Amino acid sequence: MRASRVGADPVIVEFERKFVKALKAYGIPFFAHEFVRDEARQNELKDRGVSRAAWGQSAHNFGCAVDLIHSTRGWQLSELEWNCVGLIGKETARKMNIKIKWGGDFKSLWDPAHWELEGWENLAPF
Repeated sequence: MRASRVGADPVIVEFERKFVKALKAYGIPFFAHEFVRDEARQNELKDRGVSRAAWGQSAHNFGCAVDLIHSTRGWQLSELEWNCVGLIGKETARKMNIKIKWGGDFKSLWDPAHWELEGWENLAPF
């Protein structure tokens, strides 16, 4: 279940490493579950209803996103627990001086494990 970093944008990889380290300082064990998705994986997640994005419409398809989950509980955290994790992630991004979007703030599909570089659409090689 551990993510490969091959093809991931170096900024999102650095964010993930610093974020996991910050969580560890609070005694919260997390790891990167997924960075880059190929077409088959993206379509599988869309078909299962856990993603609304088709191939080419997700930051994961261009290595500009990461899904982070708890090391023993996976996605099974309460909304309050996810919100605490979200605050730590946002603070990590602020300290790095990068713009990150958190899936816990998404209106259409709540996805608190998801973090993506803001403006990834401009970085993707269309």
